Amino acid sequence: MLPSVSIIVPCYNGARYIPGLAHSLRPVLASDPQRVELIFIDDGSGDDSSGLMRTLLPEAVMVRQANRGLSAARNAGVALARGEFLQLLDVDDTVEVEKLARQVAAAGAAGADVVYSDWRLLTVDGGEVRTEVFAPAQAPSEMVEALLAGWYVPPVGYLFRRSAYQALGGCDETLKVWEDFDLFLRCAMAGLRHAYVPGVLSTYYRYLDVHSLARRDPVGGALSRERILLKTLAALDQANELTSARRKAAARALFAVLRTAGIGDGAWLRRIAARINALDPDFQPFGTTPYRALARAFGIVRAERLAIGLRAWSSAQT
Repeated sequence: MLPSVSIIVPCYNGARYIPGLAHSLRPVLASDPQRVELIFIDDGSGDDSSGLMRTLLPEAVMVRQANRGLSAARNAGVALARGEFLQLLDVDDTVEVEKLARQVAAAGAAGADVVYSDWRLLTVDGGEVRTEVFAPAQAPSEMVEALLAGWYVPPVGYLFRRSAYQALGGCDETLKVWEDFDLFLRCAMAGLRHAYVPGVLSTYYRYLDVHSLARRDPVGGALSRERILLKTLAALDQANELTSARRKAAARALFAVLRTAGIGDGAWLRRIAARINALDPDFQPFGTTPYRALARAFGIVRAERLAIGLRAWSSAQT
């Protein structure tokens, strides 16, 4: 009997998370052991991630490869998968025991390729764990517009039909950050049928002592997001699917890139600002009251350069 769901766990130096992962997955695997398979991809870890997995979850298919990044590790796991559906599960996240069964049933009832549900965020600060509050995850508008506008469900909240994931080419292995945003946009633009199952069925953890690639390299992260947005806009424009709502959402997304990058290069700022204005001539910058006042008085480019200068000055004083 082929499994119904393949759980793909990529891992790079994630030994500290594996006991929690195992605690979460044991009841999931025990609920239907013939229909769920677990695939663990050790992406060149230097710690004892593989040893812990063998001890705590010996039923997992274990693969160790040279470090190639999260996207490549996910794709390597999918290449081995036999299940009709895929659960992408980062090593530091967890799923509820009923998630797979409920989402598989919803996919069958709706003929969906992608199923998603509500999720919780837990912030871990040393020994303190804080639960953040989120509204229900159901997309507030059509999927492409919602994603461009900043709506987000982490990979752990989704279930993908394997054939659809593979038809899209999986995760883009050239992206080191924002690869999930790119995958979700490609799913939406391909017209894959999405289904929403209400209920908090997964937990996404944020560890304040761990700096993600995007946090370690905000400029690189911003440029990756810009690249994804421009690629998406070009594809939508070519398909004559760049609606007014999508244009406005993309303008806000590009402005968010500009604000978070901390890039003071005038040519780059002018290029982004011009693209924002072309997408939405009525665009109004958002942010703090002083920033919005600066942008109204001097324009986005000068306001951003002033903001960067002020941040640098403030940092130098501390």
